[in-house]
Amino acid sequence: MNISKSVDTILWPLIAILIYFVCQVLGQFVVQTSVFLSFPNGGEEQSLGRLAGWAQLVSSVVTVASMLLIRGFHIRRSLSLPSCGRGNVTLGFIAVILTLLSFTIFNDLLETQLGWRMPPEYESLYREMMKTPSGVLAACLFVPVCEEVVFRAGIMSPLLRHGVNPWIPIGLSAVIFGVFHGNLAQIAYAIPAGFVFAMVYYLTGSLLISIVCHVLNNTVMVVLMLTTENFSSFHIDSVMGVIPALCVALLLSALVAYLLVGLWRKRSSSARLYFLEVPAEVDSASFQVPPPPAV
Repeated sequence: MNISKSVDTILWPLIAILIYFVCQVLGQFVVQTSVFLSFPNGGEEQSLGRLAGWAQLVSSVVTVASMLLIRGFHIRRSLSLPSCGRGNVTLGFIAVILTLLSFTIFNDLLETQLGWRMPPEYESLYREMMKTPSGVLAACLFVPVCEEVVFRAGIMSPLLRHGVNPWIPIGLSAVIFGVFHGNLAQIAYAIPAGFVFAMVYYLTGSLLISIVCHVLNNTVMVVLMLTTENFSSFHIDSVMGVIPALCVALLLSALVAYLLVGLWRKRSSSARLYFLEVPAEVDSASFQVPPPPAV
């Protein structure tokens, strides 16, 4: 890989991460400033949950719009329908769903057995967000789409296009996705989930599977939180015991591994070619100003 490709490979993932971080901060600042200027005397409009919900919604929209502006071709390509056949799409979808189920159980066991749980301030803020339409909409739709665009397409596509070993962008995407969740309990869940999201994105060339599953996962959690009075105190091991719950989680994980290995054997070569076939001129074209029309 020559120097220009090396710079390009490092630059684009950093830009994606920077866009995400800046938009998160900017969204929070814009929403808080707008609300405080509009309602200087306080009131329900200035509640932390309402502010957080609008901030997440605004920052997600701005992030995706920025990614489309800067990496338009790649993002649109990633959001296209998978062209790898219905059977492979079905395998990928099942693998992601089983991953979410298995690591929900693992995460629950980590909380009850090792005390790894979301910090109280995180949990309180999240509950406050879920009491507002903006918070529900952000958590169930806008945030999942934003995170998949940034942490999958934004980080992985430039590395894969330059022929980097696919395990590097897959692992990098998963780790960064987990770290940005900011607390140990969510990191322990987000890294393996992000790893499978990234694998399925690589093998299918489309974000749609991971977006649908991410939206479904968040929506189920929000619905359970809103409809179950003692949601935070419910634990799987209290119903089936620690050992049976662990066995179920391990069995589901083994099934996920089996599905992904099969999908990898069928799709790894064609997936690599799919990302390599993007012309190099596409990246620089995003920043080129079209020439003026001839007079």
